[in-house]
Amino acid sequence: MSNKSLDCYHLDPQAQCLRVQAAPGHSLLLPFQELVFAELLITDSEETLTMHFDTHEVVVRGSALRRIENALQRRELSSVAAVSETPRNTVKDGQPSITSVEVSAAPSSEKRELSEE
Repeated sequence: MSNKSLDCYHLDPQAQCLRVQAAPGHSLLLPFQELVFAELLITDSEETLTMHFDTHEVVVRGSALRRIENALQRRELSSVAAVSETPRNTVKDGQPSITSVEVSAAPSSEKRELSEE
């Protein structure tokens, strides 16, 4: 498979971790071995892909996220980032578009920190 590169995500069959662009100037590298599970929720108005890692939870919102989910399953997803204000008509039909990326500490990670104190 060729390296497919779009503004909102990148693929790399050699990827060892996922680079998450949380905000301009702020990114995280999350190792695939810390991925616990992921879930994709598709509604009429929005698609949400939630990735649960040992230490963080990453919520990606946008459209056509099934392709990103499939790349994650194959461990070829190397990065995700929200695209800047892009009119929907410029996104090719069926191509993923990420409108927001949110990162938070995983609930189990917060519990672990409290118990260590």
